[in-house]
Amino acid sequence: MTRQGLTVSTLSPICWRSLSLRFAGPFLETVYRDSFADPANSFDGFRHACVVSRSNTAGMLPRHAVQGPGAASISTVLGATREFDHRLLAGPEDLRHDRSSENAHLGVVEGIPCTRWSRGPLRRRMSPSAVPADHASESRHPSPSVCGHRQGWRAGHGTGLAGPRHWVRPRHGGPPVGGQAMTSPEAEALKGKLAEMLAQLSGTEEHPVLVDEMRGLYGLFADITAEPDEVTWTEVDAGGIPAIWADPDAGATDRVVQYVHGGGYVIGNAHYYKRLTGHIAKAVGCRVLSVDYRLAPEHPHPAAVEDSTTAYRWLLGQGYAPAHLAISGDSAGGGLTLATLLALRDAGTALPAAAVPISPWVDMEATGDTMTTNADNDALVHAPMLLAMAGMFLGGHNPKDPLVAPIHADFTGIAPLYIQVGGHETLLDDAKRVAAAARRDGVDVTLEVFPEMQHVFQIGAGHVPESDDAIAKIGAFLRPCLGL
Repeated sequence: MTRQGLTVSTLSPICWRSLSLRFAGPFLETVYRDSFADPANSFDGFRHACVVSRSNTAGMLPRHAVQGPGAASISTVLGATREFDHRLLAGPEDLRHDRSSENAHLGVVEGIPCTRWSRGPLRRRMSPSAVPADHASESRHPSPSVCGHRQGWRAGHGTGLAGPRHWVRPRHGGPPVGGQAMTSPEAEALKGKLAEMLAQLSGTEEHPVLVDEMRGLYGLFADITAEPDEVTWTEVDAGGIPAIWADPDAGATDRVVQYVHGGGYVIGNAHYYKRLTGHIAKAVGCRVLSVDYRLAPEHPHPAAVEDSTTAYRWLLGQGYAPAHLAISGDSAGGGLTLATLLALRDAGTALPAAAVPISPWVDMEATGDTMTTNADNDALVHAPMLLAMAGMFLGGHNPKDPLVAPIHADFTGIAPLYIQVGGHETLLDDAKRVAAAARRDGVDVTLEVFPEMQHVFQIGAGHVPESDDAIAKIGAFLRPCLGL
């Protein structure tokens, strides 16, 4: 799709029609070629949608399909265009349309998707839902353990530490069905963006990981995060390891969170994570050091854990006290966070005060049940890609070595853990199993499962309420651990 315009022939359950999409200025204009009929009379059951409102009705323009009544039906995929999806990530305005001409004009002005719909003069609004029955079970959400001290949790959906609530701001739409959790419109848009990115990053069945292509396009992942203000980034040599400081304008300079990025040990770098680490730095109130560790297949295991432990020891050499240090990372970086703790412990190095693995990948053989049961829910991570990346990372190494697959580790003596994971992740079982293993070995562990969230949904910081909530909780966990 170009910004100048595109006419798309689209297939509906009833007939073919043409739809003109013109990206003009601040909005995407959609022009029906057929006579207009009130969409509120026909849209039924589309989950990913934007609201289109009239004087006393509310209809829908779904992200994935547009459909009118009877012979005038048309359908098209709208969420596939990067411009449109980007607009879906944020914005307070509803869809607007104009019936002054024979053809209907639907303009998306900073549009947002909506997960429910309603019509009629009285617009129902989303409301906070009850906590799902399984949401308060196990150790997901009783009260988090913050470096050994229990904290009071707020009542309500997505109980958690101080920060924005999980439920969406009031929009047009009905209440959650059956009192179940409802994701925000921005979170639904994030899922679509991740699916779009996966489509561009995926290889073939024979070669599920095309390294050069994936590295070139991985910046799309980083671009999802809003750039935080009042943060300064500085490149630094951390004992021979390239790294980037994220310094919040109002933050402690004698406390540090070391961050190791995700990307399956094959793609990603510290530059792509500047925005996310900036959000974390502001939430915690201290510096974040993002480590640019070596990647496979050029540098298989143990390169990553060697670089991470080297950076940590460099921090110690700079005069930072272990009690003022923490480690965090996402996906492969979540597994590397745990591997770093294990390697430091085994070497007799003083351990940091705490660690925050985010959506940790800890099983090189992809044996978790949710690898299958969440396959249709996870927009980004699937077994074939993971196994291909594991092969590159391992380089023939034993896949059950605890330093590559912490699911097999003895965690005795490591720092307190706060693990975040999305309920729709294929790696959900990785997080649950590693939390159980660490708890078995006497580690203070808090596992928080965010209902219906995607892999590393924290990347939506600055756009997605659930992402901001999760980042705020990381800050609330780490501040007392670091003495802030």
